[in-house]
Amino acid sequence: MAKNSKIRKQSLNIPKSILVTVQILQFISLKLVTRFGARLFATPIKHRMPKREFEMNDKSRQEKVLVPAISKEVMVYHYGASAKKILLVHGWSGRGTQLVKIADELLQLGYSTISF
Repeated sequence: MAKNSKIRKQSLNIPKSILVTVQILQFISLKLVTRFGARLFATPIKHRMPKREFEMNDKSRQEKVLVPAISKEVMVYHYGASAKKILLVHGWSGRGTQLVKIADELLQLGYSTISF
């Protein structure tokens, strides 16, 4: 290494359980480890709901809606009662309640929100 180069920390901490599983599957079968990796890539990580989202979760009308194209149900949150509706869309591994600050502002402006 050159004198001026810095050792960079890995930006993503991969859980040991995943690393061990990958090593074992790789030893057993490349096909299995490939399928495991594809599933990890395509599956959102679920996070605990923080306290700031509890109020929206409790006050919203929730319904599960089946999406036939992927054969999965998604939770839809209806927040507020106005006829003027706005769709809020979160990112990967997100929840419909994550945009609670925006949803609260929109409620004050006379809108209701739908998120999933």
